[in-house]
Amino acid sequence: MVFPWSQSSAPIIQQPVPTIWMLGRTQSGKSSIVRALTGCTDAVIGSGFTPCTRATRSFDFPPGTKPAMRFLDTRGIDEPNYDPTEDIAACNPQAHMLVVVAKVLDTAQHRVIEIVDKIRSHQPKRPILFVMTCLHEAYAGIQHPLPYPFASPSPWLAANPAFGPLNKAAQQQIAMMGERATRAVMVDFTHAEDGYEPILYGFEAMRDSTIELLPATLGQGVADWIGIDQAAVDSVIKRHAYLAAAAGGVPLPGADIVGVTAVQAAMIRELAQLLKVPQDASGFTRMVAPVVLATIGRRAAASLIKLIPGIGSFLGALSGAAINGISTVALGHLYVWYGRRLIRGLSPNSEEIADEYRKRFAEAARHWTGGAP
Repeated sequence: MVFPWSQSSAPIIQQPVPTIWMLGRTQSGKSSIVRALTGCTDAVIGSGFTPCTRATRSFDFPPGTKPAMRFLDTRGIDEPNYDPTEDIAACNPQAHMLVVVAKVLDTAQHRVIEIVDKIRSHQPKRPILFVMTCLHEAYAGIQHPLPYPFASPSPWLAANPAFGPLNKAAQQQIAMMGERATRAVMVDFTHAEDGYEPILYGFEAMRDSTIELLPATLGQGVADWIGIDQAAVDSVIKRHAYLAAAAGGVPLPGADIVGVTAVQAAMIRELAQLLKVPQDASGFTRMVAPVVLATIGRRAAASLIKLIPGIGSFLGALSGAAINGISTVALGHLYVWYGRRLIRGLSPNSEEIADEYRKRFAEAARHWTGGAP
């Protein structure tokens, strides 16, 4: 089946994949940062990295599709005979920023700094984010200080002697990194069983710094993906698309429209909870309604086909199922796009929503006709 609205004569401009080059000693927390930014599990990240050079590997997110972002992880820099020449040659042309990771109490960063200097000699203006990790090791047995205090200048929490070791270690790290770092942030990513709350302490500071330090056109795209459990989002959309397609198979004229509307409303509520978007269903519905009228019209036409005896019921069910599934996939991805902007304090207008919905619908149609919603 060919959908004419899935075709476009406009040229497609291929944006480069935003690429973040991770540097740091073994066990410094690089994988935890990738996990936090992508929402992927350790298992997905571990199996998703592919060799890039002998010492560097690459992880694309989302895995298995056209990536929205890419991470380069250089290993082996702890080894005294490690030669970064090959990695610099391979990674320099594609990396848009460096993320240098260090445990806050691990002051043995001289080798890392040497490699950073070699990398900077090739592209001195490329932004570097310095991330200090494992903060709780400097104040074991004490909960993280809240609200997050490390966005202000040091010393932090100077009145509390329990945080003296953290202050001293962090200031030493920052002094060693010097002007190499464009920005420094402090984070502590743990697991629930570790007993620290929140488990992604300092995530917002790191996320915002990552977005802001990337080139503007690339940072905008990364912001749409960062920190979201994409696998869960895709699961919600796919499940409701199947339910909507099944509603399209109901052999009663008009019954599918009512059923699909309920399915799509339930999907939006579930996505709002998953994305932690403030409930604004009425505002979203009001803005999206005009652009989906054409789709509703196609769905209604498919429903009316069922009035034709015999073959009409079969054709109507087939057409309705496809259109219902496609429109649900498109609406789900549109809401994710919309919700991510609300989270960042943006307010998409009706024209932006209409343009995004058309793109999402065309993309969903191509996938659906290829056999995967």
